[in-house]
Amino acid sequence: MLTPRLTNALYYTTIPVLLDDIDDTLARIANELYYNVIYSLHRNVACGPMDQLLHYRRILWYKSCNSTYAADFTVEQIAGRVITLIAGITAAPINIITTTTTTTIGLQCAFAGTASVDWSIDCSLCGTAINLSENPNYC
Repeated sequence: MLTPRLTNALYYTTIPVLLDDIDDTLARIANELYYNVIYSLHRNVACGPMDQLLHYRRILWYKSCNSTYAADFTVEQIAGRVITLIAGITAAPINIITTTTTTTIGLQCAFAGTASVDWSIDCSLCGTAINLSENPNYC
């Protein structure tokens, strides 16, 4: 059997890039499995590589902390196998679309008469509908 090898792929020789690719692929598989169960799609999902990707993720994680871990295998050898496993996944990528809505409330006050009234209105809003990233000290 032929062994896959990386040639001239400097991008994939770093551990963080490989870990990100593995995480993205695992998320795609999990998303496909979730939709398969929730919507009863009865599709075949290629979960076989999931176990191997989890093993390679653990090896790469340990190798990032200790370069002598699994010294018999280089990052390039692991990258070649990871790229081969990731290429076989046909699940669609996850598209997360975040939408924001803004609600504007108008306040009208009408006074009638000749009496002098001192009014004070406090219009402070606080809750989950307010984007606190723009002003974290809002509430």
